[in-house]
Amino acid sequence: MHTTVKGKHKAAQPAVVDPLKVSRIPVQRSKTGCQQCRRRKRKCDERRPSCTGCVERGLPCQWIREPPSRPRIPPRHSPYNRDFAVPHEMRSLMTVFTIPTSSVKERLLAHFQAYSPLWLTIGGDVRRSTLLSLVMPAVERSPLVFDCVMALSAGDLSKYESTSSDLINLANSFYGQALAGVRSALDREFLSSNSAKSLDYTEDDTLLAVLLLCVHEAVNFTATYRILPHINAAAAICHNRSRSTAANSRLRGLLFEFFCYFFALIAFSHGHALQLHLGPSIFASPFLEANDDQGILLGGRCLMVLSCILKVATLTSARNGNATVAENSHAPALRAIEMQLSDWSGVPLPDDDRTTLLPDDAIAEIYRLACLIHVKRLLGRDSNGFSDIQRLLSQFISLLNRLPTTSPANGILCWPLVVAGMSSVDATHRRLIVGRLRTVHETWRSKILTGSAALLESIWKEDKYSRHSQESRDIHPTHVKGTVDFHSGHTRASYPIVLL
Repeated sequence: MHTTVKGKHKAAQPAVVDPLKVSRIPVQRSKTGCQQCRRRKRKCDERRPSCTGCVERGLPCQWIREPPSRPRIPPRHSPYNRDFAVPHEMRSLMTVFTIPTSSVKERLLAHFQAYSPLWLTIGGDVRRSTLLSLVMPAVERSPLVFDCVMALSAGDLSKYESTSSDLINLANSFYGQALAGVRSALDREFLSSNSAKSLDYTEDDTLLAVLLLCVHEAVNFTATYRILPHINAAAAICHNRSRSTAANSRLRGLLFEFFCYFFALIAFSHGHALQLHLGPSIFASPFLEANDDQGILLGGRCLMVLSCILKVATLTSARNGNATVAENSHAPALRAIEMQLSDWSGVPLPDDDRTTLLPDDAIAEIYRLACLIHVKRLLGRDSNGFSDIQRLLSQFISLLNRLPTTSPANGILCWPLVVAGMSSVDATHRRLIVGRLRTVHETWRSKILTGSAALLESIWKEDKYSRHSQESRDIHPTHVKGTVDFHSGHTRASYPIVLL
């Protein structure tokens, strides 16, 4: 029974809370707590100026003075060119056909003007100015040529700025547009040629565009099959224009010179894939004979050597790789080419090995020696043929050493270096040849150069293994000791790359 005292009520007393018994939410240990908590190995909630633990225990709360904050350093990457960046809001809309800004196009055009003389001439201010004076007006008037220039420049720049995915996308975009434009132009030309309507072959913008795609595939090499349709299309266009009137005969002569270079050297390694029957009429075109600007790319005396290279490629392209040339009907024609190359003296060169040669003199003689080595290699296996080849190789190396590694003429040395290297047996010569290929790659950055060096090393390794295998079985070798077998399977179809 409860008893209540009338008029008297006890006031409610507040509960006394023991601060030591207050339930605490577990605090995560921190490495940046106060000195007391860290010394006592206790958790610290890092409240300022005094943490909860020090307040409850009546301890002075002391903190280590923090060092001044440093700005965050972003991770290091390769230099990224923001001039070619696509705006962030457009990235989700970006396709293969990205539309670049005018500033991007200006940068790519400036790159072409600066580097095209390196790709398309053997050096010199006169050649540079002549090239640009003939090509740039076509770039300005023709959207098709402009797209090819953009693809070439963007592809070259993307090798130096590999982290710029936008630049790679731009290169693909321009290449796609150029390819579509070239196909449309070729359809108009060749479909109309089958009709009774007379065609106008005076303009050369389509030919220039196709040859720029060939340059693109050589400078920004990815696969051999990509350049073959371009050079075949160029052959058909040149064939139609070899005797017709030109709006600019100087430009056409220059373009025919570019074509002869590409066609002859691609025929050496992939003649089976080219329309070789179109070559002779183009090489005999009056635009080459009467071209005052001949020698922009090759030097004025190289056209004869390129003609010989094409003749040899035509003779050997249909030949079985295991057949001996000397035993078939092509041997007399090859011997006639050998005599022509041997009798062609060109310009007398200084005897002093320390004298630096002019690019056109050096290139003409280097190509002549390489072609002569190739023909002798095809014709014979006897000891006299081997001695002649090694003598020519010594002359070749001497000329190579007199051509500075900084000369723009090095950009067209891939073919003679590989041809000479396939017949070289001297270790010093081999090192110089592969070394020059790799040195040139540092400037031109084309995978053709590194692929050519790898091809030579593979051939030399195979030859060394073959000779050691024969000697271990005490079998007399079928070829002169110390030289690459002339017909040991290194046929045209076995070359993995074009030698440009």
